[in-house]
Amino acid sequence: MDVTAGMGGHLQYLSQRLQNDARLFGIDIDPMAVSAATDALSSSGWAVFIAQGSYSQVDHISAEWGISQFDGILADLGVSSPQLDNESRGFSFRSDAPLDLRFDQSSGRPTAAEIIRVEGEKKLADIFYNFGEERQSRRIAKAIVERRRKQEIRTTGELAEIVRSVIHPPHENKSLARVFQALRIVVNDELSTLEQSLPRLVSHLKPGGRLGVISYHSLEDRIVKRFCQSQGVTHRKVESKDALPKLADGTLPQFEVITRKPIIPSDDEIAQNPRARSAKMRVMERLAS
Repeated sequence: MDVTAGMGGHLQYLSQRLQNDARLFGIDIDPMAVSAATDALSSSGWAVFIAQGSYSQVDHISAEWGISQFDGILADLGVSSPQLDNESRGFSFRSDAPLDLRFDQSSGRPTAAEIIRVEGEKKLADIFYNFGEERQSRRIAKAIVERRRKQEIRTTGELAEIVRSVIHPPHENKSLARVFQALRIVVNDELSTLEQSLPRLVSHLKPGGRLGVISYHSLEDRIVKRFCQSQGVTHRKVESKDALPKLADGTLPQFEVITRKPIIPSDDEIAQNPRARSAKMRVMERLAS
């Protein structure tokens, strides 16, 4: 099961390495991605099930499928390349588009433009600092508030212009990326969703099944790393589950952390796909009960 199915690329790749009786399951919050993944996998000859929703809804969605445990689960976090490349979605500061940033535009959640319009200067600075790790967050927030007194900020181009007015070369693009990341995280409540969903995802693994999580910035990776440390044992060296070291809460670990350090892309992969340069993958395996 790929809980961030996107265009179906990971499921297509995995299907080439699985037995013919395997079943492929996908979840994505973006209705456009669900449609694309369904089309991409429809002629594959595999038993494919794609559902629209957040991976935080995995309990409900898997129940609708009538299956509770999976051999493998993958979560590829953040924004996808098709979303970045679709100018109308507002995920990129390199084009002028409505300042939206919602993965599901039918969700009814506030857009980035609405957050920019209503939040105070301090709250905006906190958003850029806490979720984008932007050191110039206060200067940027102040410039936004000053501009919106004159006119409403509605597009990615208008926001980018404001950031560039206070952050000068060669740092403006990095600051823009951090500001847009911070707004996207808040708009979609990404970190809380990840933190709350990890226990649900691993609960749907069969014994011996593995969960792989790919993150793209330190905030995501920190959540995954802490979950691994708190819930799993690294490189178990005993055969008996009863002999495993207990966790901090006194319970026995249910999972083995396969990746002592995260898997990162090779230089060749980064050369082929520069967007992969910050990716980190951590893997957990469910222990036999």
